[in-house]
This record gives sequence, structure tokens and C-alpha cells, in this order.
Amino acid sequence: MKIGFTHQDFKDLLVPTKNGCLEWSMYREPAGYGRTNINGKTVSTHRLAIELEGITIPDGMYVCHHCDNPSCANPDHLFIGSNADNMNDMVAKGRNVYAKGSSNSGSILTEEQVLEMRSLYSTSRYTQRILGDMYGTSRCNVSMIVNRKHWKHI
Repeated sequence: MKIGFTHQDFKDLLVPTKNGCLEWSMYREPAGYGRTNINGKTVSTHRLAIELEGITIPDGMYVCHHCDNPSCANPDHLFIGSNADNMNDMVAKGRNVYAKGSSNSGSILTEEQVLEMRSLYSTSRYTQRILGDMYGTSRCNVSMIVNRKHWKHI
């Protein structure tokens, strides 16, 4: 950012959406959070939005999104909370990314397939590579499954 960056300069880089979010229009990290540089320091745009409103963020506290939109920098959609507040908000809204097994939206296997894979591997007739090909996953993932590093809950 340029020297003398103002609150208005910041607002000019936000794009309104239908749901009232003000999305950061510049760089976003892969998870969607806006990032920018101020005086050579990388800052999160949702935190910057709160600070530009004159609100001090206490050490160790988070700036959380009511709207669940990581690129949103609308101060009305943000609140300051602890890590526990943020995690409780996530669970209350059903966004628990730590869901286990096939209830995790990123899972490509079912519990039944994992149990079958472990059973087949224990017979020593199937290598991890062959099982990976059979189940559409990597040898590394098969290794983590059969060695109970992944899918520990079953």
C-alpha cells in the first residue's frame, strides 16, 4: 500500500455483494481471506477493517465473521472473539471442518470402504499402491489409513 493510505482508499478496494458483504478485491489467500501490506507488514483485511473503525483488537483475540465470508471486510459483519468463540460459532453454524469420516465434505471414501481396505491390506495380497488405484486415492493416503493415522475413529 502507498504511504498515506487512508480509510477511504481501503473502502475503495471493497466490492459490495447482494448479502451486504464488502469483499476485498485484491489479493486473497487460498482460504479466501483478504491480505494486504501496510508499511511492509502483511495484514488481514478483516482485521484492518475493524482497526480502521477505531476499534482496538486485544492481544490474542480474533476478528470473526457473522457472515462466514472470509473475504468480507464489512465491519458490521465482524465481531471480536476468542478462539473458543470462533470455534463455537463454527460448530453452531454447522461448519465443522473437523467432521470425521464420510460426514467430512472432503472425504472420497466411506467407512465401509476404509474397513474393507484395511481388511484387504491385512491379507498381504494387496499393496498400498494397488489399493489406492482400487479406491481412487493415493498410496500415501492408503498408508495413513491402514496405519490408522487417518480414519482413527473406526
